[in-house]
Amino acid sequence: MNQEEIMQQLQAAVALHNQGQLDQAEAIYRAVLAVDANNFYAINFCGCIQREKKRFDEGISLLTRAVTLQPGNPDTVYNLGNVFKDAERWDDAISCYEKTLGLRAQHPEALNNLGICLKEVERYEHSEIVLRRAVSMQPGFAGAWLNLGNTFKEQEKSEEAISSYRKAIELKPD
Repeated sequence: MNQEEIMQQLQAAVALHNQGQLDQAEAIYRAVLAVDANNFYAINFCGCIQREKKRFDEGISLLTRAVTLQPGNPDTVYNLGNVFKDAERWDDAISCYEKTLGLRAQHPEALNNLGICLKEVERYEHSEIVLRRAVSMQPGFAGAWLNLGNTFKEQEKSEEAISSYRKAIELKPD
């Protein structure tokens, strides 16, 4: 496979991945890796598929390799944080999300996920600060409003929790 063929294969795999056809996409990513073991995109996206398949250890391994290949790529560091979060490795996830925000300060999804992790380790005040930043940056982010409500609830701030939950429902009634 030459570079042009690799790029075509990656484009096909990404399309399948986006359509939820994970097995087919993974097979293509692995075929690319058989030819080009350090293909950043195949490693990164294959790691994301492992997360979706709840194969956290393999996802962590692949995404750690991707971060090593492109340490300044905020999306890859964010992806690694997501696998750590799903594996309930809160401190590792927090570290990744903080690094992501150091690389790209305007990243409401990273702020939201950082807020979730901080709540999980009972750092409620820091979680509140981070989630307030996420909703100020992206006021239509229903998930961040929900998570802010959860953080308020943990702090026994009932009125603020209710207000945040109402905002989340207003934005996403379903």
